[in-house]
Amino acid sequence: MKIYFLGTAGAVASADRDNTSLIVQIHDRLILIDCPGSVVQKIKKLDLEPECITDVIITHDHTDHIYGLPSVIHSLWLTGKKSELNIRATRAVLYTCMKLVDALMLRAKKGMFALNFLPFEDGNVVIDEPDFRLTVFNVKHSDGSVGISVYSNGKKIVYSSDTEPCDSLEIQAFEADFLIHECNNAGIDRQPGHSNPEEVATLAKRAQVKQLYLVHLPCEFMENPFPAIERVKKLFNGPVNIPSDLDSIEIP
Repeated sequence: MKIYFLGTAGAVASADRDNTSLIVQIHDRLILIDCPGSVVQKIKKLDLEPECITDVIITHDHTDHIYGLPSVIHSLWLTGKKSELNIRATRAVLYTCMKLVDALMLRAKKGMFALNFLPFEDGNVVIDEPDFRLTVFNVKHSDGSVGISVYSNGKKIVYSSDTEPCDSLEIQAFEADFLIHECNNAGIDRQPGHSNPEEVATLAKRAQVKQLYLVHLPCEFMENPFPAIERVKKLFNGPVNIPSDLDSIEIP
């Protein structure tokens, strides 16, 4: 299994970093987590096939996490995708997804592959395969926001999505092999719905996380990521990484 960072920026992209989204590759299957712009192009840059996307998981319905969904569907239709596509989110977020797709009349396209809008709730096991399991849990950002836990070959990978520190994330992240955590707040003071380096480090330390990756970066950290890493390392002793767009994690 591999996890690819399609983007690592917060709501405002830079010349080098696009809005945060991830690809989980398990065998020949691609699972897209959040859907900002240029997803198809980035997948091709990774020498992967966009038609292998089986599931799109939307963590919440803020613009930078959802605006590329119609483009992905349209591109897959134009390239002849035949297999179904599962779009998964909470019911409220799914409603936004459907409105976005229907505003462009994508479901009415001749030959459109099946679009399955599948709701989930806190604690749901969303995908359950013999060697792979994906679950969701509530986080503190906007209504319906979720984080994601992935289990494969005895490894646990947790993605915070957008959130301020919360008990549900700390519980899910306990002894995680990899924690991918947003770090959208460059300041020292609490910013509702987001986390700063000290808050990320404190949670990672308490959860006994093995490795930490920072994403959803604000402009300050995109220009110079090293202060964020140094601030985290003052409180967390494990490896700390700020990936570039198109970097990946190989899960043994």
